[in-house]
Amino acid sequence: MKNFLFTTTAVIFVILAYVLISTASIIAGMYIGIGFGYLIELITGDSLINMINYVLNINHLEKGDLGKIFGIITAFLAFLTSFGVVSKVRIEGQNE
Repeated sequence: MKNFLFTTTAVIFVILAYVLISTASIIAGMYIGIGFGYLIELITGDSLINMINYVLNINHLEKGDLGKIFGIITAFLAFLTSFGVVSKVRIEGQNE
């Protein structure tokens, strides 16, 4: 009975740790994306926002929205990679 209790507790702990680490990586990815987006916006000014508005034929994006866009994209990609939906990409001819 003791072994079953210890094994069950260990499995629950491992699952909880995996979920917490995955959640932390998603949040970290979001903040990295937000910072990168604001940095790109600082460098390009309004030109990238204007280009996105023009290409997508919308007028909703304003100054300051680029960080939010990059944050959402990186959070989504961090979610996909942390839960194993996206695995490592192998290039043809690349060694292990």
